Amino acid sequence: MGYTLVDNTEKIKRQLRQGCANGCNNAVAFWADEARDLAPVDTGFLKSGIGVSEVATENKLSATVRSIANYSSVVNFGGAHQAAQPYFTVAGLKTRQEFNWLMKSGFISISRGQSAGPGAIRAAMMDYFGPLGRKGQGWK
Repeated sequence: MGYTLVDNTEKIKRQLRQGCANGCNNAVAFWADEARDLAPVDTGFLKSGIGVSEVATENKLSATVRSIANYSSVVNFGGAHQAAQPYFTVAGLKTRQEFNWLMKSGFISISRGQSAGPGAIRAAMMDYFGPLGRKGQGWK
């Protein structure tokens, strides 16, 4: 009786990076949705100009949410003659509260048969969060 060992390290790394990219994309989509929901409406341009401008990929694990209205920061932080209406900051704080769940949700789409396996995912989560879940402790 013999066994053949197969090195799936690169496949597992790709799947983990793709899961992380999916999680990042879920987080920025959540942030953009929350910001649109909270944005004050005068003409509607501020609200319609909020969105995801860059998505994360397997090779670039970062994503960007932004508002294209040039007065976005004045509305969010206030100005000399305007009180702050912190829609973008509040949306960011809500995203921060849900960040762990949003990142984990990126791994849900891995289907059985293509999975890196629960042990590999658990090891990656422990590497990210630490053995007691202390990394990102302020993030919920």
